[in-house]
Amino acid sequence: MIALLIGLIGLGTALLIANGMQRTLKTREDQPATTVLICARDEEGHLANLLASLEAQDYPVKKLKILLVDHLSKDSTGVLMDEFARQSRFAARVLHLKEEDEILKGKVHGMAEGLDLVDTEYALITDGDCVAPATWVSSMMRHFTDRMDAIGGLVTVEKIEGKERPVEHMQRVDHWYYLAMMAGLTNSCGPGDGRYCWFDKLPKAVIRITGRFHPAFLIGNNLGIRMSVYRETGGYRAVGSTVVEDYALMNHFVQHSRGAMEMVLEPEARIKTAPIRKLKTLWRQKRRWATGMRIFNALNTLIFTLIFLIRIVVPWSLLLAPWHAVAAMLMMAAGDWIVIRRISTRTGDKVHTWEILVQEFYQIALNHLLLIAWLTRWPVVWKGEVYRRPR
Repeated sequence: MIALLIGLIGLGTALLIANGMQRTLKTREDQPATTVLICARDEEGHLANLLASLEAQDYPVKKLKILLVDHLSKDSTGVLMDEFARQSRFAARVLHLKEEDEILKGKVHGMAEGLDLVDTEYALITDGDCVAPATWVSSMMRHFTDRMDAIGGLVTVEKIEGKERPVEHMQRVDHWYYLAMMAGLTNSCGPGDGRYCWFDKLPKAVIRITGRFHPAFLIGNNLGIRMSVYRETGGYRAVGSTVVEDYALMNHFVQHSRGAMEMVLEPEARIKTAPIRKLKTLWRQKRRWATGMRIFNALNTLIFTLIFLIRIVVPWSLLLAPWHAVAAMLMMAAGDWIVIRRISTRTGDKVHTWEILVQEFYQIALNHLLLIAWLTRWPVVWKGEVYRRPR
């Protein structure tokens, strides 16, 4: 019965997430001054494509600034940035960082230094291995209404022409899954945004409890933040050293501000990221992202507990109650099918049922490996640097 209960909870959560992706979000008509921030390290292989896509933005030239941070690069990343800044039609600036900060280790250092230089109320952030459509800035800013502390956008893995490797294909489906989870949770009810959501129908006593469950699920390669909120809350320097800087900052926002967050689901705001081509590199990325489990708030504790029950407890219950476990796994697969199909419809991508079934087994294996890595204090590796969890 425990497995069946977990399956029902998982299916119910999936339906709530799918409902969150249906909400109509408010927009604005004006186009405020905005800064695009790129912090990159050793991205010479991808950076030219990103910079070309930024130069093609349809946002008013006088209202868009571009700030590039060369964070400890050993390749020609900094040279490409300097060349872009000289030739761009936008006001562009490059910050070269040559030494690691003693307190802020990793990318969070470059992000903090870059954001210190932003002089507009809004900042949009993406990564050096991404490409943005010409409508990215205008579409994102159209949804950055007065009640928003932060907004996020769609991020999908770019499909390489020709024969796609299994590791690349796996990433695309995996991104749909996590993108759907983040979009549905974030758009279900942003804290303090005043829009209708299903929480509004709950008794006031329950609302006081659920008010602690604020979403903090926006990702850093398609992210917009309000700089006044960033400064009021202390920003990355208050967050401290972390290898999941985007998630840590969003969690910091919901703990110290009562504004709202939302995910923009328009294809015009979708960022495409380059696929990881090696399984070892993909594992390192997943291991780094999983450190977000140590950033506790009420909502992510609930979500990570549910993931643990679904991906680890239910499969092992096959040994004790196989039929119940199979039924639970089918319910979870049905829930994942609903949310992945919903988000793939928004992105315009075609997804097959067999891909979602393969994704179920992939998620079970991945979560077992991540649990082992956490128990054995497996180090996080990012850009050649090793980060170990303190004992």
